[in-house]
Amino acid sequence: MMGMDPKEYRLTGWIFLIMGFIGIIFPYFISAFAVYMTGFMLIIGGFAFAFSGERSGWIRWLMALVFFALGLLVIVNPYESILALGILMGIFFLITGFAALFMGFVNLKEGGALMLFNGIISLILAGMVIVGWPEDTAWMVGVFLGVYLLFEGVALLMMGKYADMNGGVAAA
Repeated sequence: MMGMDPKEYRLTGWIFLIMGFIGIIFPYFISAFAVYMTGFMLIIGGFAFAFSGERSGWIRWLMALVFFALGLLVIVNPYESILALGILMGIFFLITGFAALFMGFVNLKEGGALMLFNGIISLILAGMVIVGWPEDTAWMVGVFLGVYLLFEGVALLMMGKYADMNGGVAAA
């Protein structure tokens, strides 16, 4: 099975590593950044729905209004949004943890052991986010997002190394 170019694995891995360190060192900043980025992306999505020709009639405008209103709600209520983001992150870590475990088992001979480890870490993070909610959510969102990105970066760097050793082929 053909995967990404080893250079792409390494570049993405380094970007994730750097973002992970920033999240661990500045957790409140990354939490706030994630919330405001989510709000702005929802607002942009609202404009995209409003001015796209894909949907016609009132459905398009309803979707635009919902996205725009949610984006404003997220930006105006950042703490409550961080709490909601904490729950979503717990669910995200749970799903990606199981996905990484599956990928690790499927690719065990091709360097999947690190993916297994990544999956275990993601499941641990999911449990901690859910158990610590809502008291510890503000800093946990940033720290755990940083830890997740750090381990994802290491896994991608290792996949790039494996691809280099096997003539540019790595399991995707």
